[in-house]
Amino acid sequence: MGSRAKARRHRNEDPVIRERAGIDGTEALLREAAMLQPDRSKVLFVCIGTDCSTGDSFGPWVGTMLKEAGWPHVIGTLEHPCDADHYERLIAEIPPFMTVVAIDACLGKKNETPSYMIGRGPLFPAQAVGKRLPPIGDYSIAGIVAPHSVKPYWVLQHASLFEVMGMARMLADTINEVWTLQELNEKGRSRMTKKPLSLANNAFQLPNGQTIAYYDSTPQAGESSADTAIVLLHGFCGSSAYWVEVVSALSTHGRVIAPDLRGHGGSAAPNQSPYEMEQFAEDLLLLVRELGIERICLFGHSLGGYVSLAFAERYPELLKSFALVHSTAKPDSEEAKGNRDKAAKALLADGIDPFVEGLVPKLFAPAHKETMAAAISDMIEIGRGTSAAGAAATALGMKARPDRTGVLEGLDVPRLLVAGSEDGVIAPANTFTVDGPHVTQALLEGSGHMSMIEAPEQLVHEMIAFLKSL
Repeated sequence: MGSRAKARRHRNEDPVIRERAGIDGTEALLREAAMLQPDRSKVLFVCIGTDCSTGDSFGPWVGTMLKEAGWPHVIGTLEHPCDADHYERLIAEIPPFMTVVAIDACLGKKNETPSYMIGRGPLFPAQAVGKRLPPIGDYSIAGIVAPHSVKPYWVLQHASLFEVMGMARMLADTINEVWTLQELNEKGRSRMTKKPLSLANNAFQLPNGQTIAYYDSTPQAGESSADTAIVLLHGFCGSSAYWVEVVSALSTHGRVIAPDLRGHGGSAAPNQSPYEMEQFAEDLLLLVRELGIERICLFGHSLGGYVSLAFAERYPELLKSFALVHSTAKPDSEEAKGNRDKAAKALLADGIDPFVEGLVPKLFAPAHKETMAAAISDMIEIGRGTSAAGAAATALGMKARPDRTGVLEGLDVPRLLVAGSEDGVIAPANTFTVDGPHVTQALLEGSGHMSMIEAPEQLVHEMIAFLKSL
């Protein structure tokens, strides 16, 4: 079996959360997939089943309809089914950079047809009939075509062709509509889909009972091995969704992990204050160990940079490379410390909404405040998902952080420093505090503090060039 199938089998040892959904819930999952990978040429549908059984023809029907709609990469149609006899050979040929949506038929309860079982993660084909085939898929959709029975082959054979074809047509139409809308959004002609408030598709419980939510792409074959990962840490009052414009491109160069920091996004907000940078760093250490990752390429944006420096100081042996994105190794000035106190008081007194409404526009370059008004609104919505108490505790933790310029200077791994020429929060001079043969300084012209949103192509170019140099 090819490397693609091996990678997905490894990932499948982790639990995959699935839920039953109608077409609206299925559409929401597909919107997430399209947002992370809008390019149809990098999306592949594996439509599992046979043309010789009514119920089990659901996958091939969907595949046939997608082929007829012009999708370039479809495995499994009525003419060329992806059945048990051909399945392993066909999935072994899947290129490692593709985003894979797996589609199959399944059995459910009497009142569950017609509906779908959906999940972020691989699909296990042929479970309804007691077979074990290798898992496949970054996203999985199984059409519930008939009720469970002691005779699964019989109920699949006698499923309603009318219902099976109707479910297949509804799913194929939804897939086409979701990617069409996302393409319009990508071209700037429409904002018909909203950006997610978090990219998290997994969660990990810390020993203290608190939960860390995180995004985890499927391990890729190629430049990075399975025991190395690209880790992205977001900024203050943000979430893993800050990286929505870059994770797809980076995932072709290795496994990507993007946690929601404590108090932010989908992660828990411990009832304590302050949240010290060292505590964030320990959260990351526990997550890395849980995932079996030996070394990381660490990228920290703003607050995420402060956390990255604390991590680098404590656990330098875990670093393969290190990067600050619109961040600094310097401590807060006395004036900045006073502002942190004011921020914490305002958050506890007035809540998160007015705070992020005032903060987020300042993160963008002046020239972008009108031209990127919609993106600013998206970032404000992400900020509203932050716990007010957690944000206050984080502000006080940033205030207390020490000068870690020496840590940055002393690292013996390649370092990337990214700054925006129009950053009004952290000036380039405060990012470019070290230089040398293993230090790359990248100034993004025209960008403010949010290059992953303001200039994602420029940022991705710098990040990938840096990763390729390792």
